[in-house]
Amino acid sequence: MKEYQNFVVVEGLGNFTAIHSKKADYMFRNSVNVDMDNISSMIVFEHDLRIDLSLSLPDELYWMECAHGDCIIDLEEYEEEFHYLKVSLGRIKLVYPRIKCDGIITSDKNKVLALLTADCMPVYLVDDINKVFGLVHSGWKGVLGTIVPKAIRKMVKKGAKLENIKVVIGPSISINAFEVDSDVAHQFVLYMNRNLINAASFMFKKGEKYHINLSGILKEVLRKEGINVENNLLLSNDCTYLNMERGQYKYHSYRRDKADSGRNISILMYKDDEKQKCFK
Repeated sequence: MKEYQNFVVVEGLGNFTAIHSKKADYMFRNSVNVDMDNISSMIVFEHDLRIDLSLSLPDELYWMECAHGDCIIDLEEYEEEFHYLKVSLGRIKLVYPRIKCDGIITSDKNKVLALLTADCMPVYLVDDINKVFGLVHSGWKGVLGTIVPKAIRKMVKKGAKLENIKVVIGPSISINAFEVDSDVAHQFVLYMNRNLINAASFMFKKGEKYHINLSGILKEVLRKEGINVENNLLLSNDCTYLNMERGQYKYHSYRRDKADSGRNISILMYKDDEKQKCFK
């Protein structure tokens, strides 16, 4: 990942760009409501993309209203039966399915996908050869619900090839900061046992709490799903809860800041060099 002042950018995805914001001057809220925090954050975010990356966002971003579930929506299938909801944040409209979901996939390279997180993993999925791509929100419930493997299988049905799919797990809460009670820890032990994953390698107990390595578990699940994790997986080491930069927290974190927390925005878009020339 390449570091900029206000976001990180993933390289190595062929014609696609994956962006994850830092805390910076953005205070996105976990909603699709029209409020000043969301509007002003989008205006500043778009300005920073233009200045630092010579990128401009389109008029519409394809969004999702997350529910910590395992629903994945194929945008082309959805469009055949339903209409989208739209919310304007200044110039940019958020276009999102009426059905709450935690992942969207598409084969339309004109669509730009977006997601908000605040400790959960933003997971970017890209088959650059067949131009099938997706963005997934996965917290601990998403890991247990196998949402990322489900998204990958849906991409393969849509024309992607498993050997071509590159996966990026963006900044999220680390094992040192993610602690749960025994009931959730027990669910993970059962899950890892079912999937032949050594639970002792991905969790430890400290006091009365259990610490769990969500991204590490997901990596093993991806390996078993057939993803070439040595060559086609990029896993960020940044912790949204703990990492500091320039004397302040680097990312928004709900576990750390509770109701005062903003959200980090993730963007996945196809790079159209011809279209972007006018912004350079």
